[in-house]
Amino acid sequence: MGEDRAAAPAGEAERGPGDCARPPAAAPEWARAAGALPLPRAQSREDLRPELDLVRSLGSGARILSAVDGGDGAAALGALPSLAGLDLFDPDPPVLALARLKLRLRERAELHERRALLGREPLPAEERAWRLRRELEALDLDPGLLGPPALLGERGLDGVGRREQIEAALRAHLDPAPWGVLLSLDDPEAQAPRFAALEAALAAACAEVLAPAALDAVAGSARERAALGLPTGEALRDRLRELFASLPARENPFLWQLLCGRDAPAGAEVWLGRKPGLARTEVQTIAAAPTEALARATAGAYRCVRLGALPAEIVPDELAALLEAALRALAPGGLLTLRALGELPLSEATPGGLVRDAGLSARLRAADRSVRPGRLVVLRAR
Repeated sequence: MGEDRAAAPAGEAERGPGDCARPPAAAPEWARAAGALPLPRAQSREDLRPELDLVRSLGSGARILSAVDGGDGAAALGALPSLAGLDLFDPDPPVLALARLKLRLRERAELHERRALLGREPLPAEERAWRLRRELEALDLDPGLLGPPALLGERGLDGVGRREQIEAALRAHLDPAPWGVLLSLDDPEAQAPRFAALEAALAAACAEVLAPAALDAVAGSARERAALGLPTGEALRDRLRELFASLPARENPFLWQLLCGRDAPAGAEVWLGRKPGLARTEVQTIAAAPTEALARATAGAYRCVRLGALPAEIVPDELAALLEAALRALAPGGLLTLRALGELPLSEATPGGLVRDAGLSARLRAADRSVRPGRLVVLRAR
C-alpha cells in the first residue's frame, strides 16, 4: 500500500519530490518605506460640506466631540463661529499633532503659505521643512513626530501619510492622460462610459498596489489597516463608478487628489479656502480611542458626536457599547454621525435612545463627494 499523504491546501497543486515551495512575494520598496512612517493618513479624503451644513443647523453654542481624520475636519469645524467647543479624539499622538498643526495653519497662515506648506503649491524643500519645523516647535511638538523632515520638505504636510504613499503608488500605475480627460468633464452621463473604459486599468493597478505583500508592509495589523481607512480594490472601483455616474468630476477635489495628485480647478477642500483668523471655538485634544473618549465625556455635553469611519468587522457587542456611550454623551435631540464601511449591525446594536434619521442620511449621502467608500449614517438622540 502506498504512503498516505495529506491533501494539498485548496487552490494549490500537490508538489512532487523535486518541487520546492514558492517563497512569499516580497513587498515593494515603496511599501516598506511607507510602513515606517508615523502618520496613517495625512488627509481626510472625506467631503466635509454635508456635515458642516449639519453642524450649522445645530445653532450657536454647540459643543462637538469628533474623531480626527487627517486634521481637515478639525480645521474646518474649528472655523465655524457658531461652535462653543470642539473636542478631538484619537489614540495616536501623531494624528492629534497633525490636527493641531492644521488648526494653527488655518488660524495664522495666509492662503498661499498654507497651501505651500501642505505641498499644494511649489516651495523649495529645505524652506518647507524649516518652516514646518518652526510651526511644530511653536506647538511644543517634536519636529520629527509627523515624519522625516526631508520627506516633509519634499512632499509637504499632506503627502507624508502611509495612505498617501499607497495612493501615489496607484497613480504611478495609471496613464495620466485619459484620467485627466475624464476629470475635466462635468456631465455624469459623459463621465460614466469613459470610466467604464478605464476600469480594467484601474483594477490592474489596484491588484498590484493593494497586493497582500504590499499591504502587510504598509499596515501589518488590523488596527493599522483600520486607521488607514483603506478600501479593497473592488470597493474603491465601486465608489468611483458611483461618483462618476452621479456628480460632476471637474469640481470634485477628492477625485483630483486621488487620481492626479493635485487640486481640482474648482478648488480644494473647504478649510483651505478660508482666510486666516483666530478661531472663537475652544479646541481640546483627547489622546484616546472612541469608547474611552466617550467614557470621559460629561453626560449630555455634546450636541453632535462624529465617530468617523467604522469598519464592517466591528462586532455587534462592540458597536452597541460604542453607540451606548455616544448616547450618554449626547444632549437630547443631539446628532451622532458615522461612516459605515460595509454592512454594520446597526439594527441590533442601536440603543433605544437613538433613532436613525434615514431621510437626512440619504440627503447627506447624495451630496457626498468623498472617494472613500462607505455611507454616512445619522442617528438622533431622543
